[in-house]
Amino acid sequence: MECVLNNSFVELSAVDSSDVNGGGWYEFGMAFGGTMCIAAAPIILATGNAPGALVAAGAGLDMIGN
Repeated sequence: MECVLNNSFVELSAVDSSDVNGGGWYEFGMAFGGTMCIAAAPIILATGNAPGALVAAGAGLDMIGN
């Protein structure tokens, strides 16, 4: 890689860009599932189930963090 600008911006070469991995179906599933759990937490809380909402939010954050 070579430095292109004065602010340390580095341009990826063709070899470097082939090494970039955006994830697979597992990563997609974890991110989607985590997002759905976090989105469902306020709905669960509106039904009066505060512990369930906390569990859903915590599970969602755990899934996104993986």
